[in-house]
Amino acid sequence: MEYLMKGGVLYRGETEPVGKIGGWLCGNRYTIRQGTMEYQVRVQPLEQPEECCSGREYFLRGKGGQLMRAVPCYRRGQEPEQAGWPLNRTPEVDRAELTWRKKAYSLEMVSCENYLMKNQKGEVALCVMHRGIAGGWRIECGPEFEPWAICAIFVFCRYLEQENQMVVV
Repeated sequence: MEYLMKGGVLYRGETEPVGKIGGWLCGNRYTIRQGTMEYQVRVQPLEQPEECCSGREYFLRGKGGQLMRAVPCYRRGQEPEQAGWPLNRTPEVDRAELTWRKKAYSLEMVSCENYLMKNQKGEVALCVMHRGIAGGWRIECGPEFEPWAICAIFVFCRYLEQENQMVVV
């Protein structure tokens, strides 16, 4: 199926709105609405920070509890345990290990305009691509993804991009 994300609204095709993301542009808390349902997407510190590179996790909660979780990971070959810490920068984060419906996925940032989510077999389950000058994001996925889940994965993609931004004080 093909979707369009533009201005925080998820469209099936280019005209039928099916979900909406609300919240701050660069924050750590978002609300996803699909019809009368509402979900919360947040970033929070991990209880055991050594579990991942940034010490944070992304998660989506509904009324029934936690529904989706992603833990960011260093770019392969840049793990400090193996490559050491470079003197001039911190290692880059380019992927997250995602858990949804008791299945594991890998969310990978190919570039800041292209994200792929792969299942355990390495098959692409969801693809997010920026549309360039046309604006918005094209999202392709299978029918197993409901609009609220697509919105959450989109927010996780944007969080992943923020992991590499330089903190300015």
